[in-house]
Amino acid sequence: MPTQLPDSLGALAVDDKQARDDQMATVSPKAIGTFSPNALNKLVASWNKLSKLFGISEPYPVFAEPLKVFPVDFTKLLVMASKAIEDAVEAEVISSDLLIDLPNTKKDQDVILLAAKLGEVAKSPEFKSFLMEAPPEPTEPVVEEAEPLPAPMDDDAMMNMFASRMPVKP
Repeated sequence: MPTQLPDSLGALAVDDKQARDDQMATVSPKAIGTFSPNALNKLVASWNKLSKLFGISEPYPVFAEPLKVFPVDFTKLLVMASKAIEDAVEAEVISSDLLIDLPNTKKDQDVILLAAKLGEVAKSPEFKSFLMEAPPEPTEPVVEEAEPLPAPMDDDAMMNMFASRMPVKP
């Protein structure tokens, strides 16, 4: 039987999730406009295909009402996908045409374009392989060992060295 958290800890966990969602809502790129359920559900269908590549098996629910702003939980998922797509483009795995621009998603046509891009990414075997690869290990800079400094000279050795460099007068 799973252990129940005391009410105060359960309330803290709920407050913590709400705080993270509030922070995400303030710092994440937002899609703000007027979005029909038809366009949103095309995006959801594309996301549900792509989500399998991220190991997310539970499909995102469809929308029944028009929205002015994407829900925070959906935005989190799209930001995650966007970052992975950016990384794949940077690694030259997929075309930069597939980058998604969430802040400039303002109308249904933008949502449908976003859905089409996610659909293309979801079908890309190169992107799937990219996600399956282990991230490259950071390379450590090669540090060359410095040659040891010569031992300090005593006064007699230093005088002999200077004397040897002086021209001899006849």
